[in-house]
Amino acid sequence: MRRAYCKLDLPGKIPPGYTSYDYLLVGGRYDMSKPGKYEITIARETDPDHPGQSVTVTSNTLAILVPDPTATTPN
Repeated sequence: MRRAYCKLDLPGKIPPGYTSYDYLLVGGRYDMSKPGKYEITIARETDPDHPGQSVTVTSNTLAILVPDPTATTPN
């Protein structure tokens, strides 16, 4: 499994109870051209400038299944 740090700059802080949506195109960053199951989880610090006050926030894991193009499909 390959892990990479993703720094996304958001304007200001997100208040409790609110949601922020960030879009990360993973196709250009990771080679998923071979058949298999790929899992992607993004983690970031809430306040990277103040590590003592920061908390690591982790996304849900996204599972991507790339089928084998030579496999037969079930009837």
